[in-house]
Amino acid sequence: MSPSNPIARPAPNGIRNGIGTDAGRMRTVFRDVLRKVTERIPVLTHDIADLADEANTVSLMNGGRILHHGATGTFLEHARTDAAPGRQAESAYSVLMGLEGAE
Repeated sequence: MSPSNPIARPAPNGIRNGIGTDAGRMRTVFRDVLRKVTERIPVLTHDIADLADEANTVSLMNGGRILHHGATGTFLEHARTDAAPGRQAESAYSVLMGLEGAE
């Protein structure tokens, strides 16, 4: 087990690979892995919040059509101005997908 590999670390209760750990711990492990992976390869995910926090570039497709491809900051500019703190990525996604109106 390598200390630099967050997945191989035992969970606080001694269970390996995150099974039985709380959601906060699993999110931390996921973000650690995502941060390392996005430096080298593209990552596909449906969890927009995690990706927007860690990626330099965001691409959003719907039905084979590219709705956005560019810097994460440019993606987040699509969020509604009344989006709750920490929810800008979800708001930008919803606006671009036509699920909620832009302001």
